[in-house]
Amino acid sequence: MWKLLHNRTAQAVSSWLGILTVVFAVLGKLSPTWLGQLTWPEAILFGIGLALATVFLLSLALAISAWGWRLYRPLSDSEKADARQGAENKLAQSNAKIGLIERNLEALSEELKQELATHKKHMSDCYSAQDEARRKDIASLTLDIQEIRRACAGLEETVKTNETRLRESLHAVFARERLKHLATVIDRNAAELADRLEQGEHYTATEWDSWVNTHHRWESALKQWIDLGRWYAQAVRDKILTVADDEYSNDWVVRDEQFPNADAVWRFKKHRIIHAHWLSVRSDVHTGAELVAFSAQAERDLHRGQYHQ
Repeated sequence: MWKLLHNRTAQAVSSWLGILTVVFAVLGKLSPTWLGQLTWPEAILFGIGLALATVFLLSLALAISAWGWRLYRPLSDSEKADARQGAENKLAQSNAKIGLIERNLEALSEELKQELATHKKHMSDCYSAQDEARRKDIASLTLDIQEIRRACAGLEETVKTNETRLRESLHAVFARERLKHLATVIDRNAAELADRLEQGEHYTATEWDSWVNTHHRWESALKQWIDLGRWYAQAVRDKILTVADDEYSNDWVVRDEQFPNADAVWRFKKHRIIHAHWLSVRSDVHTGAELVAFSAQAERDLHRGQYHQ
């Protein structure tokens, strides 16, 4: 407090405040407006307030002027050196921070590269294992498909074989009954053709025409029997219809005098020879038909691979 009272600046300010207070109080008292109605104590208080306000405004103006002067005044060499040194220090600090950030980024980048490489290797191993497993699955599937195709081909062949055998079996059932019927007709006609002659009777030319008609019926039934029976034994037609010349010279019960002419003798002997051939083949054909009908025997095994058309 004692230092403040002896400070010249403080003394000057207090002197100015006193002068301004007196001046503002007198001016206020002399003013013709409502200020002139104030008492002297009130005028003095009013003067003190205006003096303080004036001093405050002057101080503020000086402070702003000093700040502006300091801000815009030319720098001295030492200040320039200090400013340059400060800028360089800040730049160095900034460079250090930037270097630290760069090193951190490099370390982070290296770490990311390592992690990426590890991830790639892991994914490559996974993909390699998956590809290998997939290739094995595809190979296995290919083998399965080939096996299925072979099985389907075998199944198709089996179905075709079974279908053929079923068709042959059904055909053989009807053929068996038809062969029996035709055999009955052949036996009956053969008996009519041979009985009278074997009993020693003679045929006239007129009676021989009746024999020829019966022979035609026998021959027709035999041809039908051969057409059916050729599927159930080997070389049925050849075995029945092929007649060797020496077969005509066999011992015969009938005599040539029983026939009206030589052609009749030849026809009767040929008939008996063919009928004997038929009797020798008959059982084989009937057995073959029963095998195809009831034992799933293939016709090709009985007739050199031929099938019904």
